[in-house]
Amino acid sequence: MRDKDVLIVTRHKNIVNWLKSKGIEGRVVEVVRPKDVFDKKVYGVIPFYMTSMCKEFYHIHVNTDGNVNFDDIPYQEFDELGVEVKKYIVQCEKIKL
Repeated sequence: MRDKDVLIVTRHKNIVNWLKSKGIEGRVVEVVRPKDVFDKKVYGVIPFYMTSMCKEFYHIHVNTDGNVNFDDIPYQEFDELGVEVKKYIVQCEKIKL
């Protein structure tokens, strides 16, 4: 079931399919703006400063040397490859210098 509070930020269809296989569905975008992530559960890669705007932020991480093209690997092999989701808890505070 698609969750209206979930935003998936990726250009890779296989990541969308992998998340769906884990029960995570939502609106999918390739480019994100602050108003898109505000108070949403966000999965993917976004600019760091936006992470504190999210209700929850989840980064999709792969434990390799960085030479993985998610479009070339079937999403059914992601678990074997070591793809995982990490939740980040970020707080933003203005400081006076």
